[in-house]
Amino acid sequence: MQQAGENVQFHITTRLIKWIALVSMFCDHFAKIYLSAVLNGAVPGTGMWVAQHRGMLLSMYEGLQYFGRLAFPLFVFLLVEGFYLTRNRWKYLSRIILFGLISEIPFDMGFRFGNLAPSAGKLVEFSYQNVMFTLAIGLFAMIVIDLFLQKTAYGSAGMVIAVLIAFAFIWLGNTLEVDYHGYGVASILIAYAIKTYAVKMRGANHTDQGQKNTETGWRILEMGLLIIPLILQSSKEAWALLDVILVAFYYGKKGKPAHKWFFYIFYPAHLLFLVILRML
Repeated sequence: MQQAGENVQFHITTRLIKWIALVSMFCDHFAKIYLSAVLNGAVPGTGMWVAQHRGMLLSMYEGLQYFGRLAFPLFVFLLVEGFYLTRNRWKYLSRIILFGLISEIPFDMGFRFGNLAPSAGKLVEFSYQNVMFTLAIGLFAMIVIDLFLQKTAYGSAGMVIAVLIAFAFIWLGNTLEVDYHGYGVASILIAYAIKTYAVKMRGANHTDQGQKNTETGWRILEMGLLIIPLILQSSKEAWALLDVILVAFYYGKKGKPAHKWFFYIFYPAHLLFLVILRML
């Protein structure tokens, strides 16, 4: 069995996966924040043009949403990779929470504008929270479960309690009404469980080529299974199965260095840009 991607001229790196996830997310949010406003007549001066091109705009709206389904599973995959690569998991968690808080106002302006000022006289509301909080709950759950298993080992009783902890965090995701709800948290924990088992099994193949083949297989399984809860939430999420192809060519390398803060800043910045675009 040859390593996936061995005969091609490119390798998928962590940095490239991040860029694909960001572009996919931007396209999805462009459709939901701006194009939806155009189609609903909320953008002044576009009524006649929309009437003439409504079919094209609807097709664009649907196409961008389908492409947007690739984003969240890639973010989950990167989150779990980061969990094992970061030097300080608590700082990693604090960064995600910080940018979740920074992003909440532009997120609400984009997705909950009718509930905000001037109609409601407020800048933020809490009926639906941005995806940073979904990732934060999932990361916190991984930290708690990992600390618990380190102290109790991987016995049957310990695994049962770990599963109960996982369900508690899934319930928390539903209760806090984060993006993707408990389904998103479940996806993170499924990916974490598979990655953790793969890490434990590492070394079973002693040759470099055998280890690469094994790791590629685990990554494909991880991506395929983490998408299942998302499909249970919405059948459109089946488009995310295309992500399996990406991780099949992922070699576990970072690629050319990029400032890590850019990928955090992009989330609130692109939301604010789309909100301003719609208002203009």
